[in-house]
Amino acid sequence: MTQEPQAQEPQAPALQYAGTLSVLIAEPIDVGPTPEGHRRIIPITGGTVSGPRLKGRVLPGGADFQILHTPELSQLDARYALELEDGAIVSVDNAAIRAGSADALGRIARGEPVDPEEIYFRCAPRLRTSAPEWDWVNRTLFVGTGERYPDRVVVHVFAVGDPACAQGPSADRRATAVDQPPVPHRVEPWRMQRGSCASWPDGTR
Repeated sequence: MTQEPQAQEPQAPALQYAGTLSVLIAEPIDVGPTPEGHRRIIPITGGTVSGPRLKGRVLPGGADFQILHTPELSQLDARYALELEDGAIVSVDNAAIRAGSADALGRIARGEPVDPEEIYFRCAPRLRTSAPEWDWVNRTLFVGTGERYPDRVVVHVFAVGDPACAQGPSADRRATAVDQPPVPHRVEPWRMQRGSCASWPDGTR
């Protein structure tokens, strides 16, 4: 009687650094307690995006719609637009969770500086565009890590897998090996095996 092969643990998908968003913000609009939690709206006034795959500016007019569920947990829903260097417009819908001690989140709510290492700030930005040359963002899943400062939010954005694969077999894949991003709160990006759409992390951080 043959023994069934042992199931192997799935490997985590590789992450590739796409760029860093520096999003400028204005004074919050405090809606107050609602049935879902304490609501705040944070106007977005501008900013920049820079990195190996995304370069441009954050357009004014967006906002971050927040729900403070408990003193230790906030749910964020930021919506705004980017204008890339070639003029393409990309919409960003960024769903995030920010968690930490009541003291740390209280200081953030008051606009005071807080060390990013005190906060768990993770997000899943969804990028969409009508520009044909940027269609790969429509077919790519992104994740990110965030840092909150009194006048801005910094988000380091990573593509899950190789974005060139989303462009089809004729895509230019010269950019698959990208620079390391700034390392936010000691969470380093996965080290990559380069040059393959099926590459996996090597298990180290």
